Amino acid sequence: MLMVVSLFSQQLLAQQPRLDEVSNRELKVSARNAIRLGDTYTAILYFEEWNSREPKNIRIEYQLAELYFVSKNYKQAEKAFQEIISKAEKDYPKSFFFLGETQMVLGKYKEAKQNFLAFEAYSRSSDNRTLRKMTDRGIESCDYALANKENEKFAVVRHLNGDLNKPHIEFSPVVYDENTLIYGSLRKDNLEYYDRLPLDSQNLPQRKLFVAIKEQGKWVPKGELNGPFNNQDMDVGNAVMRQDGSRIYFTLCKKNANHKVICHLYYADKYKEGWSSAKKLDGEVNLPNYTSTQPAIGRESKKNQEIIYFISDRPGGKGGMDIWYTEYRWSRRSFKAPRNAGSKVNSIRNEATPYYDLETHKLYFSSDGRKGFGGYDIYRAEGEKSKWTEAEHLGNDLNSSSDDLDFTMHPNRKGGFLVSNRPGGASLSSYCCDDIYEFSFTRLLDVKLKGMARTKEGCLDSAWINLYIKNEEDEKYLSRKLLLQDCNFEINLEPGLAYVVELEKDGFFKKSTEISTKEVSGDEDFEVVFETEEINEESIVMEGIEYNYNSAELTEEAKKTLSKSLYQILRDNPSLKVEVSSHTDSKGTAAYNQSLSEKRARNVVNFLTQKGIDPKRLKAIGFGESKPIAPNENEDGSDNPEGRALNRRTEFKVIGTIPQLREED
Repeated sequence: MLMVVSLFSQQLLAQQPRLDEVSNRELKVSARNAIRLGDTYTAILYFEEWNSREPKNIRIEYQLAELYFVSKNYKQAEKAFQEIISKAEKDYPKSFFFLGETQMVLGKYKEAKQNFLAFEAYSRSSDNRTLRKMTDRGIESCDYALANKENEKFAVVRHLNGDLNKPHIEFSPVVYDENTLIYGSLRKDNLEYYDRLPLDSQNLPQRKLFVAIKEQGKWVPKGELNGPFNNQDMDVGNAVMRQDGSRIYFTLCKKNANHKVICHLYYADKYKEGWSSAKKLDGEVNLPNYTSTQPAIGRESKKNQEIIYFISDRPGGKGGMDIWYTEYRWSRRSFKAPRNAGSKVNSIRNEATPYYDLETHKLYFSSDGRKGFGGYDIYRAEGEKSKWTEAEHLGNDLNSSSDDLDFTMHPNRKGGFLVSNRPGGASLSSYCCDDIYEFSFTRLLDVKLKGMARTKEGCLDSAWINLYIKNEEDEKYLSRKLLLQDCNFEINLEPGLAYVVELEKDGFFKKSTEISTKEVSGDEDFEVVFETEEINEESIVMEGIEYNYNSAELTEEAKKTLSKSLYQILRDNPSLKVEVSSHTDSKGTAAYNQSLSEKRARNVVNFLTQKGIDPKRLKAIGFGESKPIAPNENEDGSDNPEGRALNRRTEFKVIGTIPQLREED
């Protein structure tokens, strides 16, 4: 019997019933019924009594050990699995695996590794493939933990004690603004009790959304969140708000006819008069008999459409609970059919509690199926939808050997929140329940981009500065847009990223440059000056486009200049169509100069097309000596080298635009 812990279990402790009055038959029925209903804690009580009545029944002892493991009573699980191994290791080789998993959570990595290796020795090709993969993951995790658990920490994690964390579970902290915290809770100070039978008739306390306000540096609970969230018949949780506060996404959960907890995603819109009613997400986001939960808000970089990342056990996943996503189509006011976020973030086990940082285009999430310290650890990956960098473990800054979930960033970016059942909480017991923790970075780098936007005539105001993040595949994601009130700007940057900075203003050429903060190890300022020109019908001389005498071949210096000038303009302005023209001085015959200028113009166009510019956007033309901009000779008839040099030039001008391909909605 392999039992899987539910992310949505109530995590309540049961009162000890009068088991001495229960017959053996009733005891066994009650034990199995408790498991069927997902009531792990009550099941433990019955199995403990059953085990005491049949002390030589190893099968019951093993089931009880698994129940301890599922309920996160790891100290008791360790003892139970060790006892089973001492009695019947050949009959229950999986005990080695679960003992390894248990000891990892307890931080006993050397012992855990030995038990994973022992399970491998017993493992056969016919054994559960997923379990064997997880054994390899366990060994790798133990080695990783032993090598990294003592690394220097750059974050301080503190428990939010006092009135906010109650003895039962708290989860999903989201900062609405600098001083307002929304979170989920089973808001009870005391134990809740079950009657022995029937187990499915109990009115259990429900998870709801609550609000806390920061007063004098402390988060003070202010009661339930007002709105259509806290349903009297359903568990509520995992709320997330749009940045402008116009919409909230959240989860509602309820047991179905088979006593399986099913969660679905809802939203409500904010109006002047208050919140709208709760509405289910459409577009196949919520499937009958499958869970969709824990929403996070992202944004598609190219089309600027909202993306909802969420957790689901729907068919087509990589294993367990996976991260999925759906795009919101403004044109249709509906959601697209969900897609799996891919194997870069999803494992063969469970992922949970995604959080998308819109500023850095990084996805933070928890997983129990990757290399880590034990339980659920927090990871991050850069990208969007199904294109991600390989998930990165956040190390011991935020992770412990216990479950670490619900990572979220504070608006000031100096810290954030997480949820954990690590030791030191306000739980009912040493193994239950999750509490909210706040973290702050101890080493904050001050990295800034300082810049100016101008033309040759002076300051360029009312322009946009677009800041993109570029990934390893050279794809870029819009991080920020800043409207300039004057020609100067200053933007805070994140260390460890590659940026593209773009200047944009209607009627002017776009300009861009690249900046990398990947090698930043201390405070640093990056400076950039954008100089642009107005788009008109006038020709623009490209300085530095030179040729050898009597040659149409571009020099290496000319190629470098083209790459930095016209090529960059065409890349930054993908709709522009330009005319490239070359000119000569008056030496030689007019026919020869005409032919030479045409060859030079064509060579410029060929160079640009070889670098990837669509030839439909380019037109080559030669004017020979017919359009001088300076005298080739002085007034006395003598040669004018300076004038001839000015006439040997290459120019470009905008002659139109080409239609841009429209992406599918």
